[in-house]
Amino acid sequence: MRKKIIIFLCALFMILTVGTVIAVLYMSSNTSELRNIVKLHEVEELRRSLIIKIQNVHTYLYTYNKAISPDFDLIVSEAAALEETAQKCSSCHHPPKLADRIEQVQSLIKDYKKALSYYITTSANTERIEKLKLDATSIGKNLIITTGEMSHSASKNIQKLTDDAMLRMNNVSTILFITIIVTFLLGIMVAIHLIRSVTKPINELVNATRKIASGEFGSTISYKDDDEFGELSKHFNTMSTTIKEGYENIQKEISEHRHTEEALRESEEKLKSVFNHMQDVFYRTDTEDRITWVSPSALKMLGYKSVDELIGHDFSEFYLFPEKRKLFLEELSNKGTATNYEVEMLRSDGSTIIVSANSHFYLDKNGEVAGVEGTCRDVTERKKIEEEHRKIEKLESIGIMAGGIAHDFNNILTAIAGNIALAKLSAYSENKLSEILKDAEKACLHAKNLTNQLLTFSKGGAPVKKTTHIEGLLRDSASFALGGSNVKCVFSIPDYLWPVEIDEGQITQVIHNLVINAHQAMPDGGTIKVLAENVTAEVPDVLPIHGKEYIKVSIKDNGIGIPKEDIVKIFDPYFTTKQKGSGLGLASTYSIIKNHNGYIDANSDIGKGTTFNIYLPALREKHPIKDKKSDKILKGTGKILIMDDEDAVRKTVCKIMEHLGYEVEIVKDGHEAVNLYKKAKESSQPFDTVIMDLTVRNGMGGKETIKNLLEIDPGVKAIVSSGYSNNPIMADFEKYGFIGVITKPFEIKELSELLHKVIKGRN
Repeated sequence: MRKKIIIFLCALFMILTVGTVIAVLYMSSNTSELRNIVKLHEVEELRRSLIIKIQNVHTYLYTYNKAISPDFDLIVSEAAALEETAQKCSSCHHPPKLADRIEQVQSLIKDYKKALSYYITTSANTERIEKLKLDATSIGKNLIITTGEMSHSASKNIQKLTDDAMLRMNNVSTILFITIIVTFLLGIMVAIHLIRSVTKPINELVNATRKIASGEFGSTISYKDDDEFGELSKHFNTMSTTIKEGYENIQKEISEHRHTEEALRESEEKLKSVFNHMQDVFYRTDTEDRITWVSPSALKMLGYKSVDELIGHDFSEFYLFPEKRKLFLEELSNKGTATNYEVEMLRSDGSTIIVSANSHFYLDKNGEVAGVEGTCRDVTERKKIEEEHRKIEKLESIGIMAGGIAHDFNNILTAIAGNIALAKLSAYSENKLSEILKDAEKACLHAKNLTNQLLTFSKGGAPVKKTTHIEGLLRDSASFALGGSNVKCVFSIPDYLWPVEIDEGQITQVIHNLVINAHQAMPDGGTIKVLAENVTAEVPDVLPIHGKEYIKVSIKDNGIGIPKEDIVKIFDPYFTTKQKGSGLGLASTYSIIKNHNGYIDANSDIGKGTTFNIYLPALREKHPIKDKKSDKILKGTGKILIMDDEDAVRKTVCKIMEHLGYEVEIVKDGHEAVNLYKKAKESSQPFDTVIMDLTVRNGMGGKETIKNLLEIDPGVKAIVSSGYSNNPIMADFEKYGFIGVITKPFEIKELSELLHKVIKGRN
């Protein structure tokens, strides 16, 4: 603004100065002209004086009649004055024409003076004097005429110069007036502009400050210029924006602080809720290892009603073996932390749990150790599950070996049992031989039971299930196992049990094993109770079956019982406390129940007896299919293809088939079976049924063979057979394209019924 004011004042001064200078220049020019006019007037006065003097000289001449006259001095003085006047006029600057006239006047004056001098001084005769007088008078007339003309011309020129000078004087007045008016108007405009330039930013500044004072932070001024007010506006806008940003930041910080406080409160509430509901226990102790703080979850874990019951107690009081707390603190001192440290702790009711502890020392505000803090987690159930997994791993570790042995053994038994059965049929009339063969067949069937126990360990298999009622199976299996013993069996089975989906042979084996164990636990005799009931598993401790419907079967004895340290091992393979026994009975029982998606446990009291509880999934909505049983061997007709890699099995099965009335062809692998089946179909003499072994050494087995046969004949009737009774294909044979299944070793009656059903179903 200061710069602008200076510029405006300089502009006003310049305008005033220019106008004044112009006026002064005009006035100076007019003054010079006026001086010239005055001089011209003086010259004009000289001319007039010259004319008057010439006229006076003429008058003297006309009145002078003597050669010597007393007025001669006056004539001479007047003539001298005339010459002097002419000299004065000649000193002025005139135009050339006027200068010539002045010179002419001066010359005439000289001639006039000379003529007068001659006239006055002559002493000639009268004529000569008169002639000189006429000459002087003539020159005087010319001088008067010339001077008069000059005077007239000079008067006109002086008048013109005077008019021009007056006009210029008027112009000077006009210039001064215009300069004053323009300067005044421009001053008013400058003043108005300056007032606006000052008042506008000041008003905007006042309004903006009022808005800021009322809380409208960030109000700005629109005034923009390069002057001080522009700079002030710029700084004010920056300040206002900064104030707004600072205010917003403060508000944001306040809001964030509020949100932080709210979040902190929510976090505290959530943390409190988490502490109140989480399973893990958080605790703190002092330097004396006394509990100073503990989360509410400790009440559930340890069975107390109030946290106050725990505060102040030495932590070791809750250890089953208090000396282990010292070992725990020693490890904590050596390592700085204790991670996943497992200990047994006592609950308020005297029961024990396994706890995994994670702890470390914490410091007070002075950096000194103030005590121990950490977490405790009840891992009792996890340890049970891990124990179950270890049992499963032990079972699976011998699965492959057991499966291979059982497969080979079953093939041998198939040949033995088949030939014995044929011999028994051939020697039916000779009672003694028939009895021997019956005993041999019975021994083979016992060997089959042993292989079934081994097969239970086979990896990846599943039982061949069907829906059935279990009441009769329980009674028959238990009664058969106790036949001829001094132990009584009492049954408690309701009128209606839910049906179950089971492999009857495997569940029969389970009941048989458990009843035999109970019998052996009572060498002096006693009573075994077999109980069954419908249950819904809601006990949290029984994790694998929580929330499902089951059939619960309990087998109780009043024998010697099982020690506590042994009861956790009873389902381990080869573990046994008997002098006689393989240790596979309960292990196979455990695997069978597991493969049925069930659960088995045991509890025992020394001297009081043992109870085994079995849980099998129930199927309330399904109804079992009751098969009519018959001891009759069914014969038939038809063309049958047998595929087996064991020569003894092929020969035995071939003899059995021929005895049953069937036409048989045998092959040792899948490639031969496919080629022979294809030729028979093309010759219009197709096979009615194909019986194929699932596993073929160094050749195509049943799984690959059935795929090829289905491509040749989608209606092929194929039966799968294997010594691996728990192979997935055996359990779900229809999925792979088979229409029947039979496990090795099989009885003639079982095979005859299956063939009759398959061929009859086709027809």
